[in-house]
Amino acid sequence: MKKLSVGLGFLVLAFLFGTIPAVFAEEGQKDPWTGPYVGLTVGMGEGEVQETPDFERNQAQLDGSIFGVLVGYDYRIGDSKIISGIAGSIGKGNISGSRTEDLCPGCVVSNIDTTETRIEWLNTLYVRLGYDMGDFLPYLLGGIVIGEAETSVRNVRRLGGSVDTAGSWTKQAFVGGMLGFGLDYRITEEITIGARFARVEFDLLETANNSSFRGIGLSGNIAQAEIKLSF
Repeated sequence: MKKLSVGLGFLVLAFLFGTIPAVFAEEGQKDPWTGPYVGLTVGMGEGEVQETPDFERNQAQLDGSIFGVLVGYDYRIGDSKIISGIAGSIGKGNISGSRTEDLCPGCVVSNIDTTETRIEWLNTLYVRLGYDMGDFLPYLLGGIVIGEAETSVRNVRRLGGSVDTAGSWTKQAFVGGMLGFGLDYRITEEITIGARFARVEFDLLETANNSSFRGIGLSGNIAQAEIKLSF
């Protein structure tokens, strides 16, 4: 999280000192890279789940799809080619994965843990800095991810043919960091398509009720395609 925090800090400072003053600038001819926009997103997410704090247990691999809506506002810094702005998205996810571990391999009494994690909502709030290349706008982004996940821990013990199974699902909120980059292409003055890639890291704030560990950490990647309408 330290690397994400440092990178995000630089982007936020650049946004504050470079774009907020532009709000008070006199408006002239419409700038195609300046103004509010709304859009739709669709993409994929993948990552690794690890139990904390010891990070000694096996990791679970997550993958799945995500789609949603976004809104944003971009500014041009003075007369330069630097474009900066702020955006937010609400995403519905179908990202999941599981880990099964035999806690006592070869024992007469087997003790098997299965941990499942699924992400249902993945929302973002980020600032971005781009460079105007005519119809193209490459940019860097940094911000936060806020969402909701569910975790289930199921423990199975077998002895002489008997089975004792316990499991539960717990909804969990999370807040984390995000750093990435993207590229926009302007089809018309109002319509833009693009793609962005981001690295995310966060800790789940709660764990399943019958869990023997104190937390779950996740690091992963999100790749999304976008179509945006400016006005």
